[in-house]
Amino acid sequence: MKLIYLDAATHDRHVAAISHLPHLVAAALVEVAEEMGGWEAASTGFRDTTRLASSNPPMRTDIVARNRGPVMASIDALVRQLTALRGQIESGDDAALCRYLEQSRARREAWLASQQGAE
Repeated sequence: MKLIYLDAATHDRHVAAISHLPHLVAAALVEVAEEMGGWEAASTGFRDTTRLASSNPPMRTDIVARNRGPVMASIDALVRQLTALRGQIESGDDAALCRYLEQSRARREAWLASQQGAE
């Protein structure tokens, strides 16, 4: 276990982004699959990406309701990211899309590396 000390507002902002938002995104991905189809082709990537959609709905609702402001801010940040991605795809800016994906991969890899030995 790694202890970190945060004030309440920082804690709420951080967990909205790294805990609450992923639960909501997983649920939204399931709903997109329902809307657009594709269940028959879904496999381990979809299963793993949407795992959090299987969490306890009343508990999740309570958590989100008690952290409403930071959760809304994290949804707004996600919408900005998706809008930027949509713009790159729509315009055919494959180079920008590749840079975005490379940056995201590098950030995740750096985070994973920082976790080595922290468990």
